[in-house]
Amino acid sequence: MATVCLVFFVLTGTDEIIVNTDAIEYRSNSILRIFRERKEFKINDIQSFKVQGTYSTASELTSIREARNGNFNKMEIVLKNGEIISITTSIYIDKLKKVEQELKKLISPHR
Repeated sequence: MATVCLVFFVLTGTDEIIVNTDAIEYRSNSILRIFRERKEFKINDIQSFKVQGTYSTASELTSIREARNGNFNKMEIVLKNGEIISITTSIYIDKLKKVEQELKKLISPHR
């Protein structure tokens, strides 16, 4: 079972989110092209950004079943044009909350 989890992790890779002063970028990295994803959103276009979930280092260590079932965190980006982008990610909730706080500061002057 551990081998299957390791192969899945290697193939699907890791997620990352990068916050710049003018845009945020979400990347889902993988050695396989079909699992790669990259999305960029301009700060000026974002109306709100919310995160939810409990997936963290602690939950990963205490509940392998939870991690295996894909109980990851969610990011919701609402754009000024009304579009809602929902992304399920393996980025730990503590990092996502920091991103949420930073984006609130960046979004406020552009409202």
